[in-house]
Amino acid sequence: SDRRWFFNDESTALALVWRGKIAAMGIPLNEKEKAVWQKGLNWLQSHNDNGYYVTPSGTERSWMDTYHFKQDTITYNQGIFVTALIAMEKLGLNIEKDQIEKGMQAYRSLKYSSGRLQLSSKRPYHDISGLFGNFIAARLFGVDILDPQTVISTVQSQPKYDEQHMHVVANEQGKAIPALEFNQFYEQGDYQRGADWPLFTAIAQEEAERCGATHNPFFWQEKLTSMAHYKNAEYMRINASGISINPKRINHAWNAAVYTIAREILGADHYYSITAPRQTDLLSEASQIQSSTL
Repeated sequence: SDRRWFFNDESTALALVWRGKIAAMGIPLNEKEKAVWQKGLNWLQSHNDNGYYVTPSGTERSWMDTYHFKQDTITYNQGIFVTALIAMEKLGLNIEKDQIEKGMQAYRSLKYSSGRLQLSSKRPYHDISGLFGNFIAARLFGVDILDPQTVISTVQSQPKYDEQHMHVVANEQGKAIPALEFNQFYEQGDYQRGADWPLFTAIAQEEAERCGATHNPFFWQEKLTSMAHYKNAEYMRINASGISINPKRINHAWNAAVYTIAREILGADHYYSITAPRQTDLLSEASQIQSSTL
């Protein structure tokens, strides 16, 4: 429509990224569109402090929408912000020459002393979702932002439950971050407090392998088998009792990229030998709401 909404999470930056993707597919901006997208870019740039994308304090600040962030630079958002700048430069919008390089340097700097990415500039927690920006920049625009060792270190140091299930976010010791840092109570290992989100787990493994880590076919086979077993749940709870799911979050479109990535890595024949017996439709979250018309 003719409305433009600006949010303090990653959605505004992702909109710019996707428009850049569409342009790369052969549908460039017209002059009327340029003004609209420049407005979105300007809004993002109003959060830019010498390359760092500064998110105001509060919740609903990233995919971790229940987490209370302080005013901070969130690594996940930073990577998407830089990718948005790359996309908009390719579209011919007004960006100062050094802004992309400053943004890249800021993204690379959000590391723990061991060399892995951390949740944000103020939170030294483990977080593999921080690799998402590098993934889409490379996949959509052929640009590697992070150095290979940072990617591999982030993935290899991430706390794991088993070979194919990782805690997407954990504290420095690999444990669940404090419950009081969220806007409601979550058990250890539930939702954004230490659960496995297949999208981020798969992207992390793909990025590690792309950057030089040993290819692990067992991971991909077991990941697809696990997703089928747990009904393509958006996330999987991980605690001392093992793995469980939220039955309201099954067959989720959030996981679509996992299948795309796995097919490319395994090859079509191997991929279909695993998935063909149990194909299912993936649903948008809104379509699972009983009153939804989607």
